[in-house]
Amino acid sequence: MTYNDGYRIDASDEETRVANAAIDADDGEEKQKQSTRLIDLVKHSGVEFFQTPEREMFATIRVDNHLETCSLRDRAFKLWLGRLYYKDQAQAISNNAMQEALGIFESMALYDGETNQVFLRLAHVEGRTYVDICDDRWRVIEIDSNGWRILNESPVKFRRPKGMLSLAEPVAGGNISDLRKFVNAPDDDDWTLLQAFLAGVWSPNPPYPVYNVTGEQGSAKSTRARVIRRLTDPSASPIGRAPKEDRDFAIAANSEWVVSFDNVSRLSLAHSDNLARLATGGGFRTRTLYTDTDQTILDAARPVLINGIADSITQDDLADRAITISMRRIPPSERESEADFWARFKKVEAKIIGALCDAVSRGLKMLPTTMLDESPRMADFARWIVACSGKLDFSAEQFLRAYSSNRNASHEATLEASPIGPVLVVALEGGELLGTPGEILGDLENHFGDKTRRPKDWPTNGRALMNDLKRIAPSLREKGIAVEKLDNRRTSKGVPYRVGPERKVSDSSVTSVTTPTFELNNSDSTAETAQSPSVTSITPQSLENGLSPDESDSSDSSDSTIRLLSGGAQTLIPAESKGEARESARDYQQFGH
Repeated sequence: MTYNDGYRIDASDEETRVANAAIDADDGEEKQKQSTRLIDLVKHSGVEFFQTPEREMFATIRVDNHLETCSLRDRAFKLWLGRLYYKDQAQAISNNAMQEALGIFESMALYDGETNQVFLRLAHVEGRTYVDICDDRWRVIEIDSNGWRILNESPVKFRRPKGMLSLAEPVAGGNISDLRKFVNAPDDDDWTLLQAFLAGVWSPNPPYPVYNVTGEQGSAKSTRARVIRRLTDPSASPIGRAPKEDRDFAIAANSEWVVSFDNVSRLSLAHSDNLARLATGGGFRTRTLYTDTDQTILDAARPVLINGIADSITQDDLADRAITISMRRIPPSERESEADFWARFKKVEAKIIGALCDAVSRGLKMLPTTMLDESPRMADFARWIVACSGKLDFSAEQFLRAYSSNRNASHEATLEASPIGPVLVVALEGGELLGTPGEILGDLENHFGDKTRRPKDWPTNGRALMNDLKRIAPSLREKGIAVEKLDNRRTSKGVPYRVGPERKVSDSSVTSVTTPTFELNNSDSTAETAQSPSVTSITPQSLENGLSPDESDSSDSSDSTIRLLSGGAQTLIPAESKGEARESARDYQQFGH
């Protein structure tokens, strides 16, 4: 018998231990041989390891006769490695050997590889727009100011999350107007803004619009959403339920270019904030799966598409970024089966995508010389659509009028949906409200009868009232209602506020009043005049009210006037009235002016 470290071991057990150790040594040598062989194979395969600016590790690999890009953590990359090893050794690689090799590849990407941006469906690089067709040959559409073409090898790197589908290969010679009969858009403004959204989806830069489609059952809301996705960003799940958590929004934005939700009945304040952040670009932070400390950070801007029976957008910040459309119910005589509808659509799908490529090319050509003297909240989006208008089924004037009217309607809807909006409008019919937030809240509550129930979200104190007023401040301004903080009238009860019609400058102090216009510089010697008539100026139906953004608090005596935009007019105020104007400006700024 043999004793080892105080334990009694039979001779037969000791022999077994030695034999097992020898087997383990052989297995370790074999594993080492597998991982080393795989590393050598990958090195000679021409693979390119690199990292993104966010330090994610990727590889560009050759598959048959084309290049593909995938994350080192994707299952697709591991399958490629397994296939590479099997073709060389005619056997499967062990999981341990695979993991050892992956660790080496990750370090090569992180410390030896270049830094490259990886795109999802759409990329804009050096004045050119690239659209991933997402076919099995990894081809892309290249669009520039001279036209568009299909490239067999992409000059930029795209990734393909699970669920992305192939875009129909575009065909030249189509017309965007062929789309109208598939989207239930008899109203001209509706048709104009739908085209604007489509062109906005492939805009070279954010912000991107939020397209909000409403209508009763049978109005083909979901069908329009599916048509939009097929023309711009096809997906195995083109429309889905709205996420419940921030993490869900991040996952959606990470997986698809057009973020779309179906049958949305209500958007919480958090949901509205997330959608507004997606439209203009913002970060989402979530804990990385299977770790306690690592964070996954996604900084993304995406076009957003939502639909529902009722208008679910009730927050001003999101309404300012949205195009809200109310669709009519399709009469029974105009209905057709799904199979017949999509069969008809497929016949013109490729040409419609080609026409959209034409519009994007036009936009890239005209954008540098297209200027709006007076711009809405989504100024860059509006400017891009005006630049594209020569190849779309509307003029620049038609778009700006339709967009302005749509935004005004959105502000009205936001006020109506606010718990305090309708009561406030009625209360102001009797004159302005003046007092501390608590006193103003009491004045508003006087408009409820003894048996009248307050709205569910009615503010319970003055601070909550001020928060609600801030949220609807843009919509109040559209109705000429101002909210001012009167610091110079502080009392023992606190700082009073004034809610009422915007103050007007007295006639005696006005030196000049000029009506502003949209000035468009959209000239092009080669433009098709029949499709895009020359535009010199456009007078908007409604402009943003507020102080000119270039105003400062300087007391420079050489500056004899201050500009105030009020009621759609530019008013010049003499220098002696600057103090009062600046005081009002500071009050307004607290409510988003």
